[in-house]
Amino acid sequence: MSQRGDSPSASHMEQIVLCPGSLQAQRGLLDTTSKAAHRGTMIHLLLELNQQDFECAVELAAKRDELIEQIFPTGRKMTMKEQRLWLGSSLSGQGDHIVTSGGTGLIMDYKTGTWPVTPAGENKQLMALAVLLKANKPKLKTIYAAILQPSYEPELVCYDEESLAECKEYLEGVLEKANAEDAPRIGGDKQCHFCKAKEDCDEHATL
Repeated sequence: MSQRGDSPSASHMEQIVLCPGSLQAQRGLLDTTSKAAHRGTMIHLLLELNQQDFECAVELAAKRDELIEQIFPTGRKMTMKEQRLWLGSSLSGQGDHIVTSGGTGLIMDYKTGTWPVTPAGENKQLMALAVLLKANKPKLKTIYAAILQPSYEPELVCYDEESLAECKEYLEGVLEKANAEDAPRIGGDKQCHFCKAKEDCDEHATL
């Protein structure tokens, strides 16, 4: 089992929003690794180790560095890589690359696939990562969250303190609904795609 145990992760937040019952349905089930997920893990490792001999890693690293320079053109910066952040014991998320300076933070999520993902402004994983960064670095007043993906321009969203507080309240409501005994299961292509409980789920079977 991963270090987060059965606690929900930021990467599952969109799935939980779309299907609240998926949180409890997947508890205790082992993680499965697909070929695409394994490839993503390897690319993440290459980025962390700065092994720029892999085309995708080179592209993502260049986009990462350009974005950091854009947001932090001067001044001392602190960097964290592949850092798991916690909000109490109720939610965690792993930032692929985090940079902070003064009251500003940037948290980036690498996407190694070539298919389009939910836009940054609507992306619940990015929202959760920004909230987690604020919880762990409360002095930050502005947090940028970005999706970096090959063949796409970087997707960026900016949160101020007011919007971070609103997002935290929203996510707490989502988790409260997902943890309820009568949390509904709602089938759909997006939320069912990586769900570990879909083989025994009536809602998935009706799709």
